[in-house]
Amino acid sequence: MKRFKKRSAKTNITHYGVLVRRHFKQIFSNGKLFFSLLLQAPVMLIICLFVYDKDTFVDPVNLFNASTITFVFVFVGALMGVLNSYSAVCKERDILSREVFGGLDVTGYVLAKFTVLASVGLVQCLIIAAGALVFIDFPFVSPVGGALALFLSIYLVHLSLPATGLLISAVLKNAGSAILPVLVVIVMQVVFSDCVIPIDGAARVLCYVTSTMWGVALLGRACDLNSYYQFGVYNEIYSYEPILCVCVLAAIAVLCLLLAVVKLKIDYRSKD
Repeated sequence: MKRFKKRSAKTNITHYGVLVRRHFKQIFSNGKLFFSLLLQAPVMLIICLFVYDKDTFVDPVNLFNASTITFVFVFVGALMGVLNSYSAVCKERDILSREVFGGLDVTGYVLAKFTVLASVGLVQCLIIAAGALVFIDFPFVSPVGGALALFLSIYLVHLSLPATGLLISAVLKNAGSAILPVLVVIVMQVVFSDCVIPIDGAARVLCYVTSTMWGVALLGRACDLNSYYQFGVYNEIYSYEPILCVCVLAAIAVLCLLLAVVKLKIDYRSKD
């Protein structure tokens, strides 16, 4: 990395561009990594289709199966996101230390990592969403709006988890120590999704900071799952406004990225 004596907005943008190209080059030059990322989405799609019951959306709609399949598609997006990112920073600590000493801005570093992860995730989520539309007859209120909601529910959840993974990676010093926090995050995405396990009381607060709940809410609203409940029973999350779900997922991603940047700035403040 070229050493810059004076930092400016132009310099930081230059750092960002160099790092994005470098991270993409690392992916394409590493055959094992490239093919693992390439196969990730098709494998996840096949797993989702194994879970799917073809009679789920046939009248009368099986609400348990409907909630399960919407959750599964959202969850695989989350799973890919956190697994692709949790070691992204900590495995490069030695390199990062040298480059920060040479003038690298950690904001550009984190944003470059996130940009590459988001780009890879975009392709992966498009594959999963396209496969879902081909093989599953979702009862969308609007075909176009429903297809968009399906993609956004998977991709926005996916984006929030790489941001979370980068925060974990920034906080910890090595990939081995990140396993426990990653497992906690994954378990939270299941338990506090509010569609697999009913959550009541004070613990329900954790649902509102869990990405999968907002993704499931977005997709469930697009399928109007509450209309299939009877006798006044419904699931609150399926009544949330789509724009609210989108904004909360974006906010989670932004907050985690900001915290990751702050943590790295604190770590390298003596070299800044």
